[in-house]
Amino acid sequence: MFAGSPLEAYTALLAAFSHRRIAGCLFLRRAQMIETLEHQGVTVVARVTRVEQHAVFTKVTAYWQHPQTQQVYPFHSWIVFNPLPLQPGSRVCFLVDRANPQRYYMKA
Repeated sequence: MFAGSPLEAYTALLAAFSHRRIAGCLFLRRAQMIETLEHQGVTVVARVTRVEQHAVFTKVTAYWQHPQTQQVYPFHSWIVFNPLPLQPGSRVCFLVDRANPQRYYMKA
């Protein structure tokens, strides 16, 4: 039990649950972005340049070159329990926002 005032107890509870609320909001925002990209984005094939294996997740870095502008875009993606045999040189598909290539999602 909390020994402070009710206001202190309420503040402590808000602090404890705010991290979950923030994580929930970020998850919903990401889900909305993915849904938008699935309907309005374009699929591009990027070349994997780096794969970093960690205990629970894998970080994948890939690059895609825009065919008209020749500009190169880096893509970074975190995969939990990587089911894909990714290695440098392999290719992976990304959904990209046509208007803003910095908005993307790696297709599994």
